[in-house]
Amino acid sequence: MSFPSEVPPEITDAIIDELRDDSIALAHCSLVSYQFLARSQTYLYARITIEFDRQGYLQPHPVQRFLQVLTPHLARCIHHLTLLNYVEQDWNSSLDGTASDCGDQFLAVLFRQVGRLNSFTLIVAPYGGAFGNGRLSDSLKSVIYTMIQDTRVSELTIDNTIDFPTIFLAFDCTYLRKLSFHQRLGSLRSVGEQDAVIIPSHAEAQDIGHLDSLEFDDASVINIEGLYSNMKLSRSRLTLSYLRELSVLGHEPSTVSLVAKIVSDTWIMLECLNWDYDQSYRYTDFRSESMALAFPPNPISLRLAFPHDSHKAEPTHLNWLLNGLQRTSRSSRRLEELVIVLNFGYSPSDNTTPDLWSECDVWAPAFDALLSGPQYPHLRRVSVFIDCDPPDDGHDLAVSYFANEAEQFRRKLPMLRDSGKLSVQWMMLVGYPIWPLSFALRAMKRGIEGGIIVDEEGEFVVE
Repeated sequence: MSFPSEVPPEITDAIIDELRDDSIALAHCSLVSYQFLARSQTYLYARITIEFDRQGYLQPHPVQRFLQVLTPHLARCIHHLTLLNYVEQDWNSSLDGTASDCGDQFLAVLFRQVGRLNSFTLIVAPYGGAFGNGRLSDSLKSVIYTMIQDTRVSELTIDNTIDFPTIFLAFDCTYLRKLSFHQRLGSLRSVGEQDAVIIPSHAEAQDIGHLDSLEFDDASVINIEGLYSNMKLSRSRLTLSYLRELSVLGHEPSTVSLVAKIVSDTWIMLECLNWDYDQSYRYTDFRSESMALAFPPNPISLRLAFPHDSHKAEPTHLNWLLNGLQRTSRSSRRLEELVIVLNFGYSPSDNTTPDLWSECDVWAPAFDALLSGPQYPHLRRVSVFIDCDPPDDGHDLAVSYFANEAEQFRRKLPMLRDSGKLSVQWMMLVGYPIWPLSFALRAMKRGIEGGIIVDEEGEFVVE
């Protein structure tokens, strides 16, 4: 079937442009008419995710299968590339199918064909590196790093690899605007070991780039620390001076120290701090100097998760938040959003009801008055999530306890409640309770109200 030739291409392009977010409709359009094909492919191939399975050496390399259909036109359409559950050791073969120790040749071919990439995401499968422990071969690291330079990647996400040469980003990646680096396997090497990887520099001497967004966790702090140190060198071509968003997972002392240094360097521009906590490390000294320095002095959005011990006489984490807000109210009044997640680490019951939130009796009135007063005229919302562990049994009864905890906390902040800015929701993460802040933010984005249950698959079950 051919599309009527009298229809101008501007019209057919406008039709496809209206369908840019509907992949099913775009796929149908690409089959209806040759006139629709090229424009449909522009959007269909803009975001490519290649998922690696665990079927072993006998299965074709996933990238090899993709290369069989990739044309120069389609390669130029790719702007966002994701390698999901990557396993180098399973695909370490050359293009003719024989064994090779020269790294992943198929990825090298793919990287040479793509044009300008807006984002690149590499998520290594657990224990899926070249040596089965999250490490990548030196040849593959060089190939990936060279691709990041050549395609001018602006958003880079690296997960589950322990030896990616992050320290070189300061010298060569001036187009980088967003960096997310996580090590689920833990930090197993020092930054200095990365020096063995020799990577050519492509950056022009006069080019200076700046990161807008940075995300890291406890396990990757040594890598980000190395990058931070290199950014201080005179030959660095990348700076944190204009950082607007900082996202952190974990409160280990080394993490807190690095956050404090970054906040000190970016205090004028830093607008958003997202700070989640890792369930495996619950103790944090919120009275320390580093924690005090880690509070941004000029925030627009604060999204924070804390482990909350209701049996303590003083909630030091909430006092840290209150003291930080009191300091910023004297110099900055930009705060628009505050999100707080409090994890109890237990399931509430009748035994917890009598002194529910009594540890907040001193903190709550000062917090309520500060955020309800004229100090923060732009404040739109204060969203609180009470994160409780799932009960061993009696699910329906536990839900009533969760709702009671949320209501009792809401009553602690009457001025914020009456202003309509306060919302308090309970949340229960079934399975391993990690990253509660991320689930709270997802619930807010979806507009979920009331109680929230997150099942073992990470999906929401709304009460």
